[in-house]
Amino acid sequence: MQIREYYSTEDEFKRFYTNIKLLLCPHCRRVGFLIMHGYLYGYGEIDQIQRGRRIFCSNRNNRFGCGKTFSFLLAGCIRNFVIFAKLLSGFLERLRQGFCPAEAARKAGLTMSATTIYRLYKRFRLNQSRVRSYLLRLKAPPPLCDTDDPVIQTLTHLISVFKNCTVSRFQHHFQTSFLH
Repeated sequence: MQIREYYSTEDEFKRFYTNIKLLLCPHCRRVGFLIMHGYLYGYGEIDQIQRGRRIFCSNRNNRFGCGKTFSFLLAGCIRNFVIFAKLLSGFLERLRQGFCPAEAARKAGLTMSATTIYRLYKRFRLNQSRVRSYLLRLKAPPPLCDTDDPVIQTLTHLISVFKNCTVSRFQHHFQTSFLH
């Protein structure tokens, strides 16, 4: 059984937890030493929130685990970012509609500074070839005659594959972070 990075429901987490002793540690590749290590908290747009769970490869009491931890994140959270997947999806949808990044962020409800918004937009632009390669595994891109902007083409392809909250669904399906 493969270790997943993202989960979307508590039932999915419970299924993971019931099989935790059968999973390989992603660091040392040993079976039988993984245990729960608590919740993973981080900051959201307003205050501290639960972003996922921590898993520990136990090396206590003469066990042969490596002693390292890893994260099992909620699909609605983006690794190393304060922004939630739902807000990022809204921001990207406004970009696809033709708004500039600052206007798209304002309309999507993001309360970040303009420099942060443009850094986020740059991160997406630099990462879009990786996103497109994942999307091509599922579906060919839709025909686009009206634009040659690669950002809009990527966003249209993303929306044609995943309908609602595209970022969260992308992370959950491919088990990788949307933004690297």
